[in-house]
Amino acid sequence: MSQIDTLLDQNKEYVPTHQSPPPITGPEGARVPSPQTIIITCADPRVVPERFLRLEMPNTTSPTYPVVRVIGGRANRATVDILGLEALFGLDHIMIIHHTDCGLMHTTDEEIRTGLKPKFPGHQNLEGMKFGEIKDLKQSVVDDMNFLRRSPLIRKDIDIRGFIYGIEDGTLNEVTA
Repeated sequence: MSQIDTLLDQNKEYVPTHQSPPPITGPEGARVPSPQTIIITCADPRVVPERFLRLEMPNTTSPTYPVVRVIGGRANRATVDILGLEALFGLDHIMIIHHTDCGLMHTTDEEIRTGLKPKFPGHQNLEGMKFGEIKDLKQSVVDDMNFLRRSPLIRKDIDIRGFIYGIEDGTLNEVTA
């Protein structure tokens, strides 16, 4: 049985307990108000903001927070999602969360490219690809906050804050820039 088949079996077990979230639009197609905060974090399965921020399943009374997961939690990779959510709902806050023991702290862009080259021989576009290696965790958060603050596509009045999540102890520490 493949891992996908296992996940499909787990979904079948989940279905009887599923509670449908409210629709994204209200009466007559009007958008239901939602909080204007987006969380950008790493794709690492050990980093689950829904758990460590105690986020609830969307309902008609609790706020909801879109979570965008990208390798390393790097903001440049999340820009398209930020813009889409800004257009659909409007944003007032962006919360960037990197974490300790991130895989991108243990490798370099060059090592990733070297690992990919045998799988994709002859593809020159791998040469310039940047995967977001992290040499200094705190600095990576600062760099991502500054990237968004300097972007001409991100409104200047959006509150952008960055954090480091400690996977060892569950702490969330703010990084200032």
